[in-house]
Amino acid sequence: MPPTKSDVSASARKPQLLRSFNEFSVIWVATALLFLISAVIPGGLSGASVLSMLPFASILAIAAIGQTFVIQQRGIDFSVVGVIGLSTVVISKYPSTHHGGLLVAVLLVAAVGVLSGLIVGVVATKLRITPLIASLGVNALLLGAAEAYSGGTPSVAPA
Repeated sequence: MPPTKSDVSASARKPQLLRSFNEFSVIWVATALLFLISAVIPGGLSGASVLSMLPFASILAIAAIGQTFVIQQRGIDFSVVGVIGLSTVVISKYPSTHHGGLLVAVLLVAAVGVLSGLIVGVVATKLRITPLIASLGVNALLLGAAEAYSGGTPSVAPA
């Protein structure tokens, strides 16, 4: 028996509904997480809580934008974690142990980011090592440098 008009329209609507869900799935998941936070953690969405999360969210947003550019070029970079880790250690420890101040620490952090990207690029292009492996290796070096520089102990950010 051939499908009726109502059967065809119902089946045509279903993929459209799934497409719209897929297009907005990030928004649906974020909304569900907001409801979950408000149900599980009292005061989890208070003004003070949101304001304390914003600095971390901004750093993650900047890293996500950078990774988006890398992925658009059909690449992947696993050294971002190491760059963020070493940058955090340098920016929090250098001004308190050296008299160069925060400006020098910011310049050092920028140099770390540029140098690590340069190393990954040279290793991947000149030595013909897969960028995935090169970025994982640089990530390990950066995390080791952060461990060595911090001595494995946390430090307090300058006021």
